Amino acid sequence: MERTNLLDIAKTTDPKGKAATVIEVLNQHNAIVEDAPAYEANAITGNRVTLRSSLPVVDFTKINKGSVRSKGSYRQVTDSMGILDGLSEVDSRQRILVGDELFQAHRWREDKGFLESMAQTAALNLVYGDENLNEAAFTGLQPRLETLNDEAGANAIVRDAGGQGADNTSIYVVDWSEDTAHLIYSPGAAAGVAVKPLGEQRVTDKDNNPFPAFCTSYVWVIGLTVKDQRHIGRVANIDSSDLDLAGTAAYAGPDLVTELTWLIESMPQPAGATRVIYVHPKVYAAYQLIAQNGKNVNLSLQEYMGRKVPHYDVYPIRKVDRISLAEARVV
Repeated sequence: MERTNLLDIAKTTDPKGKAATVIEVLNQHNAIVEDAPAYEANAITGNRVTLRSSLPVVDFTKINKGSVRSKGSYRQVTDSMGILDGLSEVDSRQRILVGDELFQAHRWREDKGFLESMAQTAALNLVYGDENLNEAAFTGLQPRLETLNDEAGANAIVRDAGGQGADNTSIYVVDWSEDTAHLIYSPGAAAGVAVKPLGEQRVTDKDNNPFPAFCTSYVWVIGLTVKDQRHIGRVANIDSSDLDLAGTAAYAGPDLVTELTWLIESMPQPAGATRVIYVHPKVYAAYQLIAQNGKNVNLSLQEYMGRKVPHYDVYPIRKVDRISLAEARVV
């Protein structure tokens, strides 16, 4: 395990020996983590959802003729959770050398770094996580949207934007609410990251020799449950190589507004849910250009969370850095 050392502290100290302001160049925009509501799971290891798999049969009848015997059917799905974990260890002897103020400032910067890393990891898993590939994680959006399906019905809608090869990206649409899709956490756990200072502990180096260190634990029990598949959707196979020209006369890629229109109109109304559209920054920039140029009546710049962002109709388009530009073609 890597630990912070004097070199790390020296790199975050200004010429006067004070704690320097660290420019967080690795911070990302992963709005999906900010938007998703979290509710307590109904089981210790996950959230069990009962889905209707068929409707009962009804028919017209006549006087003196009986009713058709029928019943609907159901199936149960359990959405699992993962334990996102981190542990910071800072050699406590460094405090003797640099002083308490600088030492504590460095520990606070470590906290911020761990929290940003957890946010980025959670965002990546919310999009691409697959517990069949990593049993310790949870299943995100893409594995639930991995097959093309243009037909409205009981299933999620996945549209084909026509991109070939393995340099594609996607638009993801989610209706967030307690009845449609939301994050889950285990009963008794925190709804977000639990940061627990462990104080001074006895730890060991790579040679198994002991030394004292101040330790901090970071734990986030998190999962995604989708109670109604119709309330998530995807425009897949957007050729990312075309996006540099998006919003210009030379753009020859898919009509991003038309593709989004088909997807939105194939989904049920969000009703009480909050519908949000998630895209890679390149797709976000394309929508921004289209909205600024006034080229489509469905797209506009409206205020959301204190700043103007592109909206499709009344639904905000949000930037997620962890959405890939190298997705394989969906078939």
